This record gives sequence, structure tokens and C-alpha cells, in this order.
Amino acid sequence: MLRRIAAAEILSGVDPQELHSLADLVAPERLKHALQFFFDRNGGKQSVQAFEAALLCLGIARHWARLPEDQVGRIANWVKKLRRPNTGMTEKNRERLRQFTSRAVILRILRLPDDLVAKAGKIPAGVSSALMAQKAVAIALLTTAPIRVGNLGKLDRQQHFRRAFSITDRRHHLVIPAAEVKNEVDLEFPVPKRVMTLIDHYMRVYQPLIGNGRASSLLFPGRSSDRPKELSGLRNSIPAVILKETGLHMNAHLFRHFAAYLYLKANPGQYEVVRQLLGHRRIETTINFYASFETDAAMQQFNQVIEGYREEAP
Repeated sequence: MLRRIAAAEILSGVDPQELHSLADLVAPERLKHALQFFFDRNGGKQSVQAFEAALLCLGIARHWARLPEDQVGRIANWVKKLRRPNTGMTEKNRERLRQFTSRAVILRILRLPDDLVAKAGKIPAGVSSALMAQKAVAIALLTTAPIRVGNLGKLDRQQHFRRAFSITDRRHHLVIPAAEVKNEVDLEFPVPKRVMTLIDHYMRVYQPLIGNGRASSLLFPGRSSDRPKELSGLRNSIPAVILKETGLHMNAHLFRHFAAYLYLKANPGQYEVVRQLLGHRRIETTINFYASFETDAAMQQFNQVIEGYREEAP
């Protein structure tokens, strides 16, 4: 984001020689050129990029560069003006969810982890088969526990998967404490036995091949360090394998919308369950995003009524 801001300033006429530090970059007399650049590039309309750039620069100006209060105040006013109300899902995500009107297409996604593991088992054990199994685990988890990809990438078999307390319930639960979640909400999901079996098979057979044999309890370890895999690699590999294997366009974040779509399709109006499932703090957020699903169902029922009349006509 900072590189984009710097580029926008330079493309707007700011001399690169003036940019020696972050304080120089976020100074209002230069920052205004970048924000105007984003504004113009979006056809003279407010954009998410301009708002996020202003918000980032406000934090830097206030807490790192410690600019004078009047300059911080100018940036704060820009943030207020650029803030866009949360109006729900983007049109791109709506378009991608339209892929799943068919039960057969839904099943292609839900069965993909099993298909990937089967393919991995047919080739010699190595990095290629291990990465295929890794994608299977990622997709299986996202269909079971629609968490954000930032949390997915840091999952640890020992830290985040816990046995249920009941001796009659042998399931594991995926537990992510609020401190690790974007909006600071505790998350907990029961993990089906089939998914847990897949995870443990992956951890035993394939995960060591990815980490060059290093002992690690991370589900998605990096190749050359004890840290988790680069988030960009995980974020890019999931839609790539889905497109290759199914022909569908689906990124990691869309699994959250996919989960809400499937649940509300089967249980219209139950927004509170979806709020808890996705870890939203406010029910208004859930309704803003997914009320359109109710509209779709209402329109389908209306069309059924019309077609019923047409069938009765002579």
C-alpha cells in the first residue's frame, strides 16, 4: 500500500527526491496528490483504495511520524470524507456466487478435497503430491469452518485443534482465540471426523515433505523457515487449483459467502446463525451482506406463482 501511495504521489508530480521517510510520504501536502490520483482514476468517485490509503497514512502520521496536530487533523478529515458505508457484498462476489445455483456444482466444490487427496496418492510422494494434499486440507477446512485466510494460514495442529470435553463426543474443535481474529471475536468450530482424518493423514505423510523434514505442527509451513507459508502463496494456490479442477472461479474469502449462501438457502432468515458462523460482531453486518439471498428466494417463489397461473391457462 505504501508503494502504491508513493507511486501515486510521484505520478501526480511530487519529486521522488522529496521522499526520504514515511513522514515525508504522509505529509498532507504530498498525500493529497495521491488521494486525488486514486479519486480521479476511479472516475471521480470515492474508492476503497483511497480510503484505505488515507486510513493507513493517518495511523503513520499520528503514531509513528508524530506530525503536528493540525496536519494529523487534515488527514483525519480526509478519512471521514472518503469512508464509504458498508453496503454489503461486491458485485464480483455476487457474480461468483451465481455459479452455485446448481446442486451438482455445489457438490463439485464439497468433494474437491477428496478428489485432490486421491490424485496425490496416485503420484510418487514428493513436494508436488504434498502441495496437492495441502490444498485439499485448506479447502476442506474452509468448507467446514469459513475462517479468514489470515487465520487459515497460521493454523497449528497442536495449538488450534482440541478434543471435545465430553467423553461421548470424540470430535475435535477448531479453536481460534479472539486475539488472533481480525475483529477480536472468539471462533470455535466442530471439525467433522472425515476432515480430521484428512488433516492427520496429511500431517503424517505429506506435511514433512513441504517443510524439508523439519518438525513442525503448522498445517501450512514455509519451505525454508519455521514460520507459516507466505499468505500470498496460500491465497493464490486455492483459486488456482479450484479453477483447474472444476472450472469455477472461487477465492479463499468467497468460502465465507459460500457458507452463508448455503445455510440461508436451506434456512431462510436465520441471520443470527450466520453471524455466529462468520464471527461478525453485529447482526447488521450479516444482514447487509446477505439480505439479497432472501430477495433471490422471494423472486423464485414469485416466479413459481406466475408459472402456476400460466400452466392453468387454456
